[in-house]
Amino acid sequence: MKPILSASDLAVLLIASPFLLFPPTSNTFVLAQEQQPAPNVLAAALLTKVQNAEGAMKQECGAAVFNGDKAEVSCKGHGEETVGSAWKRYLVAAGVPENVSDRTALAGDIGLDPQASLCLAGPMARLEAIEYLLSQLRMIAKK
Repeated sequence: MKPILSASDLAVLLIASPFLLFPPTSNTFVLAQEQQPAPNVLAAALLTKVQNAEGAMKQECGAAVFNGDKAEVSCKGHGEETVGSAWKRYLVAAGVPENVSDRTALAGDIGLDPQASLCLAGPMARLEAIEYLLSQLRMIAKK
């Protein structure tokens, strides 16, 4: 009579038998996942960063920098640049993500409305846009 399993098949079966008898479940191999902070916590952190960036830019570029009077601005130590480029630089220096996709994702994680999301992702260097973004962040941070 011919054996049903060869020696190599038997070895594979013995090695795999714990998995055949006790197959892994979806929670058997759980990878460590980073906990995402609540939207109000994210909003409060971003609120501080945007306020810091706004204050630093006003101090180094002039108090009226966001009034829309000029397209170009000369900030201390940076020479001539667009107001939008300067605003992005100050936001990034304050800890806001550098690229648009990360800022857009952050806006989604916080739950910003489309207008506030655009103000952040743009980023829009107009006083009205910044004030709107700050008001939305304050509202979400209080929840």
